[in-house]
Parts: sequence; structure tokens; C-alpha cells
Amino acid sequence: MGTSLFDLTKGGLHALRNEPRLIGARRLREKGQNEQAISMLGDLLMSATDGTDGEQQMSLCLGPVYFEYGCALACAQRMMEDIPEEEEVDDEVPPAKRARLDGANNNSEEEGKDEEVEEEEDEEEEDDMKLAWKMLDQARCIYEKELEKSAKEEHREILSELARCSLALGDLNRDDEAWGDAVWEYSNCVEKYETRGGPYNEREEIRMISALAGAAGAYARHDTQTDLIAGADILIAKSADISKLANSFYQRARTRFEALLLRHKQMSTEIDSNTKTDIRSLAIELQDVCDRVLSIHSTQQVSSSSS
Repeated sequence: MGTSLFDLTKGGLHALRNEPRLIGARRLREKGQNEQAISMLGDLLMSATDGTDGEQQMSLCLGPVYFEYGCALACAQRMMEDIPEEEEVDDEVPPAKRARLDGANNNSEEEGKDEEVEEEEDEEEEDDMKLAWKMLDQARCIYEKELEKSAKEEHREILSELARCSLALGDLNRDDEAWGDAVWEYSNCVEKYETRGGPYNEREEIRMISALAGAAGAYARHDTQTDLIAGADILIAKSADISKLANSFYQRARTRFEALLLRHKQMSTEIDSNTKTDIRSLAIELQDVCDRVLSIHSTQQVSSSSS
């Protein structure tokens, strides 16, 4: 057995809960400082797994680290894609992990160097997304492995972590416009929370609404003239049922969202800024999903009238 700076063999789900780098990375992610979080989590992961074997790298205590690392990588990539093209060529300081690539070409006048740097940047971005998939899948594999042998209370916690993994993987599939796989993951998220049972804290409720809205949106974005497939050949829904399923998931999301707003209205305590941001994002997402669901319903009605 290999060794690391941590005793991974005795680590439960929360063994690294008080690790400063994990705490710091989560705070950085909340502020949108994903590049710094990536650096911190990468350092933690190297410290924890250096010199260890495959078995130790599947230790339960590493699940949260893999998860946070995968989410930070994915969020950083999304932020890069959201930057308008004209702003990408500004002279502002680039993200930390890309500074070396930009700097390597500053004094070079060789023909074709610009293209080489651009290709390297594209490869790095692609690798970041691949690594995000790998980290999130690694976290899920760890939790699935532990689920069968966990005690009752830890069983509930692991189901919650599996739900979070499915939500994050659903978002990655949505980014890739893999609608069948997105529905599969979002539905898994909801299923895990429902299997675990309530009560749900506010963060869990927001994730549940996001998964329901994500599934509705994925259904609504799919071509309603074809069946919805996940993976190579897993039938998610027949084409004739897509509009109905999209509306069903949307209504479930809307009901839970309105209940969440009502609870906040009845509460006397101030809502923190992160929750406010999440609620605004959910409101925007639900409006977009509503428009799409109405659109495919109208399209199907027109098609039925014509035939």
C-alpha cells in the first residue's frame, strides 16, 4: 500500500471536512473564482494521492475533493465560453493556468506561433472538460461503491452526494447538448433525493428544483420528431411523449419553486447572497423552460391539425 500526507484508509465521508484547502476552494467557487479553486484542489488532490495505489485513490474521504475539483473545472470552462470574443483578445491578465501559454508567445515572431498557441489553448480547454467528467465520475463511483455497505445515517448522506454528482453530470451533458443523457442524469438526481427522503434543507431543495427544471429543459430542447435516447441505445422517451414529459417535469419544478418562495416570504431572517443568486437563476431557467415547453406543445398541436 502506498502512503500520502493523509491516512486515507481510515477516512470516512467527512475525514477531510476541516482541510483548509477544501474549505478555501469551496469559498472560492462560491465567489466564482474557479481558477484559484482549481489550483487549490489540484494541490490537495496531489498531496492526498501522491504515492498511493488505485484502491486508496477510491477512498470515501476523497469523494468531496473529486467532486469539487470536477465542478470547478466545468465552471471555469463555462465562464471562458461566456466571455465575448472581442474581450478575449484584451490585454487583461489571463486566468492563472493559461498564463504560461500566453506568456510563451509574447516575444516570438516565428510564423505560425499564434496558431500553435491557439491550438494548445483549445487542447487545454478540451482536457479541462475531460478532466471534469473524470473527476465527477470518480466521485460517483466512490459513492456507489460505499452505498451498499454504509450505515443508515451515512447511507442518507451518500445518496445526497450521489444526487449532487448526477446534477453536475446532467449539466455537463446539457452543455454538450446530449439531451437524452442529460435527462437520465437529472432524473437520477431527483430519484436519489426521493429515495433518501426528506426533510430537505434549502440547498437540497434548490438542487432538486434545478434537476427537475434541467430535465424539463432537456426534453423541450430535443427534436420532438425522434425518440429520446441516452447513451448508445437506452430509450428515455418515445417522440410522442416528449411534450407531455417536458411539461410534467416543468410543473413539478414550478410547484417546488413557488413553495420555496412562499417559505422565504414567511421567514423573518435575511436571505444570504448565494441563495438570492440561486433563486434568481432558477427563476430565469424556469421561464426559459416554460417558453420552450409551450413552444413544443404549440408545434405538436399544429402538426396534429395538419395531419
